[in-house]
Amino acid sequence: MLINLHPALVGLFAAALCIYLLAIVWFLFGTRRKFATITPTSSISVVVAARDEAATIEPTIQALLSQSYDPGLYEVIIVDDGSTDGTLAKARSHLDVADPTRVSPALKVLSTSDAGAESGSKKAALTLGIAAATGDIILSTDADCQIPVDWVTTMAAHFTPDVDAVVGFSHIVEAGLVAGVEALDFLLLMTAARGACGNGHPVAASGQSFGFRRRAFEEVGGYEQVRHRISGDDVLLLQLLRRAGKRIVFAYTPQAAVVHPAATSVGALLRQRIRWASNGPIQVRLDPALFLQLTATLLTSIGLVVAGGLAITGRLDPLLAVGIWGIKALADAMMTLRGVQIFKRWDLLLFWPLWSLIHPLYLVVAGGLGCLGIFQWKGTNVRFGR
Repeated sequence: MLINLHPALVGLFAAALCIYLLAIVWFLFGTRRKFATITPTSSISVVVAARDEAATIEPTIQALLSQSYDPGLYEVIIVDDGSTDGTLAKARSHLDVADPTRVSPALKVLSTSDAGAESGSKKAALTLGIAAATGDIILSTDADCQIPVDWVTTMAAHFTPDVDAVVGFSHIVEAGLVAGVEALDFLLLMTAARGACGNGHPVAASGQSFGFRRRAFEEVGGYEQVRHRISGDDVLLLQLLRRAGKRIVFAYTPQAAVVHPAATSVGALLRQRIRWASNGPIQVRLDPALFLQLTATLLTSIGLVVAGGLAITGRLDPLLAVGIWGIKALADAMMTLRGVQIFKRWDLLLFWPLWSLIHPLYLVVAGGLGCLGIFQWKGTNVRFGR
């Protein structure tokens, strides 16, 4: 027996779907923008917050100390954030290692425990590192990332005199079904980030590859306005900079693409996305337009899941449900094709059918729990994003 849906619900879903489609068109339009570069000569401080990263901290330090950028113009600052696995000791072991055949950049290793700073807060760790920095430009990445040799140079080259922050590109290259779906999902987030920067209204950044002028960071008060949020050291700072009128661009070259590891399991991936989604509600204050787009995306996903469920149980015309899913899938396909073209990841098209099928369902789960701010991060149970 077919169900008669309330006109108000139909109207709400239709409006949400329209906003979702318009947002994709807007993102696609912005990806056409090219960003200028210069030959960089600025002083750079690379700040990395690390917590229980003993398995990866040493190759990360080696990669950062071996950049193609002038070693006299940049420094590397590692901030241990209360690690219990020997991360701090491994990082400090590099302080006494010197290669007499080459000039190396300065390395500093700090600890939130030694400094009396708040442990378990990435923003507090980054703040400690930035306070010790001497560079005019701050670059940040994660301790478990693979950093290409031209990363610092490429990021610095995008800091033309009128640019205050640079959103860098990162991606997943691991093989496997789950890793492939995650890689495609993240690539689409990067595509949206580039498009938004191209339109002059940035909405997203990743701490795996992000940079900003120290002056701009200080002018917005650092992380003080958002320090109560466990997540969002990247995207929330980006929003503070945008609200202050700072110019933000996107940087990408294949030689400077940061590689980050895939989630260790489906559960870990879902927890990560819930943590990211926990920053959605605060966008009401920081970026109402982004909040509207995120809400429309969530409502669209809810509508698609409900429509699919009703069609499967015979309470909605299956052709109508397929048509609705098809509209979203077509828009997503356009976004996907543009993303794999820009970032040269044609291999990820293989995972698009599965991603397209599960995307609405996972958004409902991650978005719903994210709105409640319920997730676990680094062994800490978080409620309401705090």
